[in-house]
Amino acid sequence: MILTHIKAEFKKLTTVRSTYILMIITAVVLLGIVSLFANGIRDSRPIIENFTILQGAFTVATIGIPLISIAGLLLITHEYQHNTIIYTFTAAKKRMHVVLAKYIVVFGFILTCSFTIALLSYVFTRIGLTLKDVEVIASSGGGDGSTITTASMALRLFIFSLGYASITALFAFVIRNQVGAIAALFLLPGFIEGMLSALLGESAKYLPLNAMSSIADLTGEPISRPVTTVMIYVVLFMAISLFTVQRRDAD
Repeated sequence: MILTHIKAEFKKLTTVRSTYILMIITAVVLLGIVSLFANGIRDSRPIIENFTILQGAFTVATIGIPLISIAGLLLITHEYQHNTIIYTFTAAKKRMHVVLAKYIVVFGFILTCSFTIALLSYVFTRIGLTLKDVEVIASSGGGDGSTITTASMALRLFIFSLGYASITALFAFVIRNQVGAIAALFLLPGFIEGMLSALLGESAKYLPLNAMSSIADLTGEPISRPVTTVMIYVVLFMAISLFTVQRRDAD
C-alpha cells in the first residue's frame, strides 16, 4: 500500500515546475560557477591530486543539498497551501503511510541529486583543470586507502542527505506555510543551535546540525557518533511529523 503512495508522491514531485527550476539554478551555480570556473579554471596550482578534486566535489554536493531540499519542502507545503492534503489523507488507509511516503520521496530526491551533483562537480572540475593545463596526479597513498576514503565520503553524503531530508520534512509538516517553512529551514536551525551550543558546551555536538557538520567534515573525527546521532534525530523528526499530522489533521 505504501508503495502506491510513494509512486503518487514521486509523480507530484516531478510534475511541479519549481522542482526543475531549482535543479537548473543549482546546476548553474554549483556546476558552472563553482566547479567549472572557481575550482577548475581559476585554480592556480600547477599540480593537484585527484582525491583533492573528489573532496571538492563532496563539499559542493553538501552545499547543494539545502538548495535542492526546497523542492522537497514544496512537495509537502503545496498541498497544505491549496488544501489538497485532505484528499491525500482520505485516499490512504493510514496517515502514517502518507507521512512515510513523503519522507521517502524527499529523501530519495535529495539523495539522488546530491550524488549527481558530486559526480558532475568532479567532471566539471576536471574539465576546468584541463582547460587551465593543470596536471592531475594520483592521490598519495593510492590503492585501498583511496577506495576506502571514497566509500567513506559516499557514506557521509548518504547520511548528510538523510539528515537534511528529515529536517526539511519536519519543517514542512509543522509549519505548512511555504514561505514560513523555507525561511525557517534556512534560519531557525542555525539560530537555535547557536544559542543552545553556548549553553550546552561540549554536549552541543549531539545537536542535529552539529552532528551533520561533523559528518561533512572530512578532516574531523570518526563518524560513528555523529551518524548514530543523526539517525536518532531522523526517527524523532518522523515521529514528530506523524504526531503533528494525527493531531492537527484529525477528521
